[in-house]
Amino acid sequence: MIYGALVLWFLVSGYCFSFLRPRIRKVVTFLFCAIPASLLLALRSEKVGKDTIAYIISAEVFTSRDGHFAGFGAGFEPADKALVILSSLTSNPGRTFIVVSSLLTIFIAFYAIMVISDKPNIVYCLYFLTTLYFFNLSAVRQSLAVSVIMLAAAVSYKKHWGFAILIVLCACLFHKTALIMLPVFILSRWRIGSTLLLPATVVLTLIACGFKLFDINDIFIKVGYPLYAHSEYAEGVTKLPFVFIVMLFLLYLLFEDYYRRQQKARVNQDSAIENRGSAIELPMVESADSSSLLLNRVILYAACEGIILCGFMFIFGTIFRMEYYILAVIIPLVPSALDKISSQTRKKEIKFFYYAMFIVFFVLFVIGEGNIYGVYQYHLMTIDELNNWHLPIL
Repeated sequence: MIYGALVLWFLVSGYCFSFLRPRIRKVVTFLFCAIPASLLLALRSEKVGKDTIAYIISAEVFTSRDGHFAGFGAGFEPADKALVILSSLTSNPGRTFIVVSSLLTIFIAFYAIMVISDKPNIVYCLYFLTTLYFFNLSAVRQSLAVSVIMLAAAVSYKKHWGFAILIVLCACLFHKTALIMLPVFILSRWRIGSTLLLPATVVLTLIACGFKLFDINDIFIKVGYPLYAHSEYAEGVTKLPFVFIVMLFLLYLLFEDYYRRQQKARVNQDSAIENRGSAIELPMVESADSSSLLLNRVILYAACEGIILCGFMFIFGTIFRMEYYILAVIIPLVPSALDKISSQTRKKEIKFFYYAMFIVFFVLFVIGEGNIYGVYQYHLMTIDELNNWHLPIL
């Protein structure tokens, strides 16, 4: 019930502040959506989220052992360890770690959405439907990395290619899996034509699926994820890859159509310059969309990488967690991508189908995966936890 109320508020907020100027409306919507979403995440009980208690214990163990990481915390990346060290300055380091990480996760992600999207409240709903919010309640470290990747996408939107790559590397300091997004952001500087991109995606996806014929599952677990050896993540999934493929491939088609229209516009502009003389300066064809061109490539290449990753999910189910990077990059520009469809009839049909796919994905996740993150029964932290938590006196 509380999750449904949050999503309903996301939808309503877009209309509540519609009377404001666009830029002010985006900022106000961001604040009024990020604050409740982050508080719900930060003030959850230790029983909400399968890994929540593990993170709380890790921070407390660090404090009790005089600054030594052990057990689950020994595998933390540098940025996560820094958060634990800062949390140890409080009387309840475990709870502080959850609160601080929750605030960072939501505010960074929602800020990136605000920067990129003209309809941030719609994207906030997609953020929930793609189960990114549920993911935040359990996978704390990777959720931080996902949010930082979203920040890199926002920087790409502002055409800062090198800075975006630097932020991707920073995301790796929260979770090493963020490294899979590095090729996407590097390649985004160049436009890869559909005649190369589509066949390459198909071939690489088939190769990924072909690994099913080899017994590499045990090797993959031992090298990368030894803790998952006897968990549900060790088996390949059979439902969600198809949902991902449909969603990502549809987005690919939308952006490819957008690119074709851009290319045609450039040709017309070049012809006009040749006919009228080089002294005549024409406005840039991409004037309205030039700021998002680099991000368009990031999304397009991320969609293709997501399809390829689907092939690996048949072998090792935890690859599903890597798809959150893909979805986090894609969703901020979904409303804009849909609005770029020229045909009004086609636009309505595709909008209905695409948003329906997000709902279908969410339903399949809930039904097919069950309470995989242990978040369906939400509880606030107990009164004792609240009373025992306070900042140190400096």
